[in-house]
Amino acid sequence: MAIASKEKLVVEVVAAHNLMPKDGEGSSSPFVEVEFENQRLKTQVKYKDLNPIWNQKLVFHIKDVADLSYRTIEVNVFNERRSSNSRNFLGKVRVSGSSVAKQGEEVVQLHTLDKRSLFSHIRGEISLKLYVSTREEVKEVGGFGNGEVVSSTPGSSNTSKKNRKIQQKNPVILQQPQQMSQEFWWGHCGPCWRCRWD
Repeated sequence: MAIASKEKLVVEVVAAHNLMPKDGEGSSSPFVEVEFENQRLKTQVKYKDLNPIWNQKLVFHIKDVADLSYRTIEVNVFNERRSSNSRNFLGKVRVSGSSVAKQGEEVVQLHTLDKRSLFSHIRGEISLKLYVSTREEVKEVGGFGNGEVVSSTPGSSNTSKKNRKIQQKNPVILQQPQQMSQEFWWGHCGPCWRCRWD
């Protein structure tokens, strides 16, 4: 019987910049969806914002931390279309598990968003922090489930007064991963991998 790893992968979605407007009104309402080891989590939607700031942490279970460097983290940015309950693709990034830092050594990584196909109209960048955590606070908060707000840790090192003010204005969100269900794989024409993105 396999023992679950106590380590968690934390993907902190910091911000995106210069996104492509896709709502027909010169803007977009972006959110980020992250996939890792059959787990999928997403950020909040930032309405009418081509330069959104999330500062949101998504916490994933790691099956085997020794295999992390051979894994890939998939990051997709979408525009939410509220009127039709659908979404537009705004770009993607594939991050190698070998670039995931230890907690305390993480830095903001700026990634240029990639196209999904030759015909995709994509622009912009996304800022991410990725690290492995074993801290009890992450476990406890992650256990709450759907996006609990976590206040900043006042005594944490490497936190300037300016950063604390920013964190208080933009509280960090932690979210518990859920296994993918069949609904994610159901397109408008039936069970289809491609249609689930439309």
